[in-house]
This record gives sequence, C-alpha cells and structure tokens, in this order.
Amino acid sequence: MSTLRELFTKEVSSNLDTYKKWINLPDPEAQLEIEQFSKPGWFSSDIGDLCVMVCSRIVQAPIVVITSYIHAPYLPFLPEKLSSSQPLFIAFDHTAPGHYDSTQELLLPSMKSPTGLKCSCGKARKGDKEYSTKSCTETEPGQSKCSCFKLGQPCGRLCRCKDCCNPLNESERKFRPARKNRKACMCGNGRKESDGEFVSCKDKDSRKSKCPCLRDNVGCTSDCRCRHCGNIYNSPDDLPGKRQPEDEPAAFKGKAKRRRSNPQSYKRIKGAVFASNQDGELSSGIWTELETIMLVVIQEILFLTDLPSEPANITSLYQFIAASEFVTEIKLPIVKKEAVEVQAKLEEMVAKQQLMLAGLNPQTLTVSEVEMATV
Repeated sequence: MSTLRELFTKEVSSNLDTYKKWINLPDPEAQLEIEQFSKPGWFSSDIGDLCVMVCSRIVQAPIVVITSYIHAPYLPFLPEKLSSSQPLFIAFDHTAPGHYDSTQELLLPSMKSPTGLKCSCGKARKGDKEYSTKSCTETEPGQSKCSCFKLGQPCGRLCRCKDCCNPLNESERKFRPARKNRKACMCGNGRKESDGEFVSCKDKDSRKSKCPCLRDNVGCTSDCRCRHCGNIYNSPDDLPGKRQPEDEPAAFKGKAKRRRSNPQSYKRIKGAVFASNQDGELSSGIWTELETIMLVVIQEILFLTDLPSEPANITSLYQFIAASEFVTEIKLPIVKKEAVEVQAKLEEMVAKQQLMLAGLNPQTLTVSEVEMATV
C-alpha cells in the first residue's frame, strides 16, 4: 500500500493540471493535500476523490466502480494506455468513509452439496427371493433407502446398484440426440447369428452395459454399427438410415472402413470469412458491456470538452476507437457499429434512465409510453 500511495502522489503532482478540474482546489491548497495524502493512513480529503481514476492510470487497466445508484449502477474509468483488456470491478462498503455511494452486501444462502455421488444398493444381497432381486425401490410412498432417490435424482452410470428399479429412471428414458464428436458404438458385433435373444446397448440383469452411447445417456445414431440395439434413449420411431442386422453387408466384420473424403474449401474456413468472400452482410452482434460503457465514457468526454453530445459526434468517436490498432492488438470486445445501431442504443439508454428515475417498471412499458409520460 505504501508503494501505491507513493505512485499515486507522484502521478497527481506531475499531472496536477489534468486533475484540477475534478477537485476545484487552488494550487497551494492542492499541493498541501497531496503532501498530507502521502502520509500513511490519510485518505479523507478532496484528493481522495481521484483515487480510482489515478489508480486506473497507474495499473493501466480499466476500473469499474459498482454503486447503488439506480440511474448509474456503475462508474467506468478508462486510462489513456491499457496493458490489459480485463477490467477490475470494485465496490465500497460501510466500514470506512468512502467517496462514492456505498453498496449493500449481498448475502447468498449457502448451497448444500449432495453427499452421495453414487449408490450401491443391493450389491451385498444374496439369495433368490423375489424381494431381494430389486434395489433402489420405494419402501414407502416417497421414501427409499437409496441415496440417489433421496436426493431426487435417478441412478446414473457411476452407480453400482444391482437390479436397479429407481422410479425416477423412467423419467430419464427419452430420446436424446447424440453429440457429433462422439464415436459410434459397435456393440453386438462378433456374436453368433444364432443368438437371437441377445440385445446390445442395454443393461442386462445386474450388469451394466459398456455401450458408449448408453454411458453418455444418449441414443444410438445411424453411424452406430450395433446389432439388435436396445438403447433406452433411442427415439420411439426407427432412426433414419439405422442398419438392421439383415441389411448389414456380409463384408463388414466389425471394423468400419476409413472414409476418405475431400471436403470443399469453404468448409474449412470460418463463417465470417466465408460471408466476406461471398460479399455477404456481417452482423455486428449485440452490444457488449464494454461497448455500452464506451458510449457512456464518450458522452462524458464530449460534455467535458464542451462539444455537443449529438449522435453523429458520438458515432464518429466510437468508430474511431473501434477501428484503432490498439483495440485490435489487445483484442478488446469492441466492434464497429452503424449509425442506426448507435442511435437505437442511445434511445434505449435514455428510456431506461427515465423509467428508473420515475420508479416505473421497464418490463411493462414501451419507449413510446415513457415519452408520453414525460411530456
């Protein structure tokens, strides 16, 4: 802290002309407060109001102050030079005198983490009695000794339960599309054709299947080479292109041939590059938080320089910042916007500010209703 305080006083002393308009103090009094601020423990002074702004320039990183103001929930500070695009978020509490509006601490209820990740119901049971062949069942309506059932979740692939009959498993047995990057399964290949009772991709008795699709809780697709598939996550209808055992070629012996293909060149480039090559229109996307903060800072700059805060001036300055090489170099999430987009964003910000000041609900009123209410 002593090093930061020393750098702070050095920065303010060397650039006092820049910070004078923020403190409104004559030069002798400002120099006196700077000297007092260099002492450890001294903070309550007009120079302390420059703490966040000066620290932002010292660390060369944007700092966002979170406040409890309705019309200004955050105060951004952007230095002239940036060494990092990651902003620092700070907020003040009530433990010491602050120079900005204090915020209330948010107390979150503690979340109870599940104690059991898997169950092993029925694993140690012996005998052929009917009641001993089922596990994870309800002993009474809504009650069970199964740890998974107590947590309100079905038994998963990590469970080692024997002859699982968890009633919550039935709700999970529905069609789930498989991921494209998942390898296809080949369950059942190599078994004799005479074994007609065999069903692959399905848990049998007390043993769980090794099918990768069933392990990932997804259904088998047309790329799978499984025989007599019994995956519980399959679609109720027959999967298109799913090969049946009788339709499978005789030359296929459990190992698929490598598919060699030469995809077109446009499949190997990014969508933005392809659209640019085809003279297509590229959308600038939604407004990011940093872009919204940039509009607020631009309006503040125009106000301090006595320039009119017109949409044309705001758009011109925003486009200049977004097209700068420095923004591209450190990869800030700031892209160019059209004048129509900037105008619409400014109108939205003004409408929200009017709603907050009037104490209205922004979810039930439109911008036109706000304008009628403010006339």
